[in-house]
Amino acid sequence: MGKFLFIRVSVLDYDAKETKKNFPHLSQLAWSDDDKYIPASQSFGLLSLITSLSESLEFAKWTDEQKKLLADDIKELVALKGQVEKDVLDWKPQDANKLTFTIEEKLEELEKKQAEFSKNQ
Repeated sequence: MGKFLFIRVSVLDYDAKETKKNFPHLSQLAWSDDDKYIPASQSFGLLSLITSLSESLEFAKWTDEQKKLLADDIKELVALKGQVEKDVLDWKPQDANKLTFTIEEKLEELEKKQAEFSKNQ
């Protein structure tokens, strides 16, 4: 970092609106469409989805079957998110970038699981 130039490394959602479009079942689990209490400043990107899924796993009224089906994957996503954030803070953008692909693949797998679960309910 120079005297006048500032280098910033961060992880951001390219288009947070795509989250609900590409992960509708997970989004529904994380954020109810009719929830009047979601703050206007709430982000609806992938990183926020992971955080909200983790909170929902703990606090929402999911069935035991649903918790059992999704818990390990959600915990893994939380760990991956944490590693991406750590890599960014440690100025390791290449490592963080590799993990973003893993996160997206894991979310796609989890979306399929939840879609199948919803279909059978």
